[in-house]
Parts: sequence; structure tokens; C-alpha cells
Amino acid sequence: RLRPDAVITWGPEGGVGHPDHRLVSTVATQLLRAGAPGMPDRLYYMYMPAEAFRAMYPQRGEPPLLVPQAKYITVRVPFTTADLESAQRAMSCHRSQFSPEALARVLPERARFWNGVIPLEPTLATDAGDDVFS
Repeated sequence: RLRPDAVITWGPEGGVGHPDHRLVSTVATQLLRAGAPGMPDRLYYMYMPAEAFRAMYPQRGEPPLLVPQAKYITVRVPFTTADLESAQRAMSCHRSQFSPEALARVLPERARFWNGVIPLEPTLATDAGDDVFS
């Protein structure tokens, strides 16, 4: 019903290995491959920088092994301080996923972790430009 121009989801590893995130990624990828009605041709995977993963989940050690090499993450979406504030409010609503301690470790450093851009991996080589919507 919405007909988006692009869909952004976690990569196959689910960002942090979360099974629900992995399932959503798999379903979105299958919808794209099947040419499902309403699914746009542009599907991008988002990845959490390794520094952010380590800060948020120090007990888990290194990030999942499926995080791609930097050469495959070719799209970068800039964000503002207002975007970071919105993200903080959204993350605070997910108490089952982000403990207050994890948020306290990550939120002060989030601008540095992402360095002003959200890196995305296009699922199709034809979308390997630097703009999600062009």
C-alpha cells in the first residue's frame, strides 16, 4: 500500500545476530528476488560499526562474522544532530533490546561511531552509487 522507493533493513546477520532482525532481512531479500508487488527494486542492508557493537554488547566480544568488507558498503546516508536525537528516543522505547546501561555506553559516542553517515550495502550492484533515491 505504501510503495516505498527503497527499503533499508539489517544485513543477513541481523545487525547484532538478533533472530528477528535476521528473519526480516531474509524476508525482504526474498521479496526483492521474487519481484513481489509493492517491493521496490532498491534494498539496502545497514550494518552497525564494529566499535558500536563492542560498546553496546561488551559481553559478546567481536561483532558477527558476516559484516561485509568496507568495499561493499558503497552508499552513505548523512544524518544530523536532530536525527541522532530521534534515534535516541526510538532506541529508548526498545527496552527489551537496549538496556539503560547499553544506551549509556553507546549514545554519547554514536556520532563518532557513524561519523556523520549511515553506511549501507546495496543488494544489487546497479544501486552502488552514493544516493539511496537516485
